[in-house]
Amino acid sequence: MFRAQGRRIRKLTVSHAFHSARMEGMLDEYRQIAEGLAYHAPRITVVSNLTGARATGRQLCTPEYWVRQVRETVRFLEGVRSLRDAGATSFVEVGPGSVLSGLLSACLPDDPDCAALPLLRANRPEATSVEAALAGLYVRGVGVNWSAAGTGGARRIDLPSYPFQRVRYWPQPAPQAPTESPRGAQDQLWRLLDDPDHIPEFARELEIDDQSQIAELPAALAGWRSRQEARAEAERLRYRVEWQPLTVSAQRPGLSGRWLLVLPGGRPDAGRGVRTGAASGRGRGHRAPGTRRDRTPGTGRTAALGRRRRALAAGVGPRTLPGLAALDCAPAATLTLLQALGDKAVHAPLWCATRGGIAVDGPGPVDPGQAQVWGLGRVAALEHPRRWGGLVDLPERLDARALDDLVTVLSGIGGEDQVAIRPSGPLGRRLGRWAAAAPGDGAPWRPRGTVLITGGTGGLAGHVARRLAARGAAHLVLLSRRGPDAPGAAELATELTRLGARSTISACDVADRAALERALAQLPAGERITAVVHAAGLTSATPLDRLTLDLLAEQTAAKTRGADHLDALFDRPTLDAFVLFSSISATWGSGGQGGYYAANATWTPSPPGGGPWARGHLGGLGSLGG
Repeated sequence: MFRAQGRRIRKLTVSHAFHSARMEGMLDEYRQIAEGLAYHAPRITVVSNLTGARATGRQLCTPEYWVRQVRETVRFLEGVRSLRDAGATSFVEVGPGSVLSGLLSACLPDDPDCAALPLLRANRPEATSVEAALAGLYVRGVGVNWSAAGTGGARRIDLPSYPFQRVRYWPQPAPQAPTESPRGAQDQLWRLLDDPDHIPEFARELEIDDQSQIAELPAALAGWRSRQEARAEAERLRYRVEWQPLTVSAQRPGLSGRWLLVLPGGRPDAGRGVRTGAASGRGRGHRAPGTRRDRTPGTGRTAALGRRRRALAAGVGPRTLPGLAALDCAPAATLTLLQALGDKAVHAPLWCATRGGIAVDGPGPVDPGQAQVWGLGRVAALEHPRRWGGLVDLPERLDARALDDLVTVLSGIGGEDQVAIRPSGPLGRRLGRWAAAAPGDGAPWRPRGTVLITGGTGGLAGHVARRLAARGAAHLVLLSRRGPDAPGAAELATELTRLGARSTISACDVADRAALERALAQLPAGERITAVVHAAGLTSATPLDRLTLDLLAEQTAAKTRGADHLDALFDRPTLDAFVLFSSISATWGSGGQGGYYAANATWTPSPPGGGPWARGHLGGLGSLGG
């Protein structure tokens, strides 16, 4: 009957039909046994799964209560909500597995403050599992008696005797705006709502005679307030990249010394405008430097600097290298040039110029290869600060003013190393606050049917899959390089089944279009993908000096080429959502992740209004977005 109504049905493998009419044949005998036991009131608070509310000692000390436990429905959802309303945020499952932990997460899908920690997990050593659960409780602020728990041979050590030297680098949350409403009345209202015993008083305050009308209101309002406060806290921590005009003095600084312009291969005229502008700078107040030109390096690091490598090795070459190798190509040439400078111990700062590598005025067309240079450049700035000058994005037309701005940037305007030159003048990159959305804006997307997730067995995709399963996705297709052989794949499939979703885990490299087409062809006939989540990515802790071109291509392909294939194979306007994951690493970089960050810079968060890839959003994912 229920299956005919379109509901999901699962058969449970159990030894007895607990909590059903099939137990009635043993209730009388069970009652006789229960009546022969001695009962004592509990010393801790107990929330009853029989009622979903806090149980009293009188209830728990009667045989009839335990008879009802065998026969009647388990009110697990109501019990979890009662605990949450009472202020509980950390839940520990005491049992042989983690079944209830998964169910509890489904009961509180939109509450990021709550966590369920099972003491034991299947296929894991008991001691390791218990220690991990206790550690999870400890980092959440729960006091743990480590002496009673056992430490496995660990010992306590004293903290350093010197004072901690704290330097905070993270942006501070925005100050809360003062409220216009009377705080005294608000505080009184919420005090009444926080305690169910105050329902009569609350009813009198609202002049409601029939208290049955208000019995459910406090919990609903308290839940609404909690969600609004969590959202407001998250909004205060949201940031985005902004571009601010840079002040340029009338007396612009000039360039001096010898400069080397490295131009794209096959485009010997690509830097003619820059060379002409630099050479003619004397008439606009610039000191004209000597310029020499070399073509973009090929695949060899030794040949990267062409005929200039001997002079560079001798320490006499250009003082500054405004490398234009990234002007019209992928980041491979930039990486090769940077490595060649290191091989020859040249520390003259390298500037990389792009065109269309970033979107300054909101969502707009961005050249993927040029954008990757910006991700690679942020890593180069951290790994090789003496060898790196900065990034400058040029306008489509290099007129006299744009050339003046470029020379000014290369001369070191205010220490800026991430600049966009536009007709209005040079712009500097900044981290600014993202304006909070109005309450109710952007309703969370509700998944349905079959959803495709790439990188499906990875940590990020696993979180997404669990969230989508809990929110109603019927079938999750998880694609990853190792597929079912990936660590944790079987456990993830089992967890998704408990959450009510069918899952298919297949081995597929989404950078290989033929392999992706074969994986999609294996779907049952008539089954349609309703949404695509691209979470695939490849990382490796490889410094730029040791990053090969093959590894760079491999690291960028999973994220960028995979997105291209998905875009080509799916008619995005017919999808409910087409979601691409980027990483905040593309904004400020990190050592050893040049290829990964170059891939993430291909698409970065756009200003409000979405971007060329955006369709829908995963409401409530919170910190999953990197």
